[in-house]
Amino acid sequence: MNAAHRDGEEAVCGSGICSPFLQVEEATAAIGEHLLARDARGQPIKRWQIGEMISYEIVKWRVPGMLPRLDGEMASSKAIHFDTLTAMGLEEHWGTGSYDRAGDVRLRRDIALHYRRQGKVICAESMRDWANDICDIGTSRLFVPRFGPRTGFAGGDDRVWTVPLSDLVYHDSCIRTTWEHWYYNDNHSIYDYDPTTWHPFATPLMDLLTASPPVLFPEGKMYFYVLEKITAPDGRVAHKIHWDKPLLYRNRFDNPSLQAALPVALRVCRLNLRHGTARMLSHRYLDASSPLVQETTFGTGLRVVANFGDEPFKTDDGKTVAARSALTAE
Repeated sequence: MNAAHRDGEEAVCGSGICSPFLQVEEATAAIGEHLLARDARGQPIKRWQIGEMISYEIVKWRVPGMLPRLDGEMASSKAIHFDTLTAMGLEEHWGTGSYDRAGDVRLRRDIALHYRRQGKVICAESMRDWANDICDIGTSRLFVPRFGPRTGFAGGDDRVWTVPLSDLVYHDSCIRTTWEHWYYNDNHSIYDYDPTTWHPFATPLMDLLTASPPVLFPEGKMYFYVLEKITAPDGRVAHKIHWDKPLLYRNRFDNPSLQAALPVALRVCRLNLRHGTARMLSHRYLDASSPLVQETTFGTGLRVVANFGDEPFKTDDGKTVAARSALTAE
């Protein structure tokens, strides 16, 4: 369990609210073997690993009884960011007090509701249908046009036509941000080869298209994993992630990458301030031959056209959208 601002991991800020980074459903084996959830073979359920440190699932029904110990530390916080509450897949616990995946959903919701009843803003890594009604802010990955087919390789001319379904359904009830490690000013944690080709211009375009808040990492330390570039015999390229080789790096507020990202982030932030909880009415592609130009409209009258391509695009009403840019009309 961890309830502090940890050196190496950032607090999440959404709409001007800073929240402690809270992990309460997992721990190392040092917490006690009797507290760990078990799979069908009786083994502790592993969640993730950084170097030699392995994090295991805590039996969910034990967690609500632990939370009151943290209430004093959380009292002054307006919001709570759950790192893995919704991000990790649902589990079956086969040990004492067993539960199935439906039980896991109920118990995870109980954890979030503990702080929601205290009036906290609830933030979570990953948006899930089973949790969005009790979450105020959730993260998700890029939905910009991806190289296809879904092989993890770059090099093909075909694209996957992606749709912001989370925004079309939940935009007026849950604020979505880009995954918390995909910062405007930093690409250390963009592991997939395809998303690296979109950095840094695509994330702000996506946020404008959805009137979502920006994500920056202005100051502090963070971990990342070593990447190895792999070229297949046919010339396609991918990244191999060395999960056993985490490294630390530090960002400073005066870094040129952050200073370059600030004006972009301010534009995104101002649009989010005005339309961040409006209903998204529509999403469509404006070029029948390519998913690189997309349009969204909102209940507040906002219209956004984003051009993810490398060539200018002229809309039906005669406006030109420059390459790698967006037009907004309010």
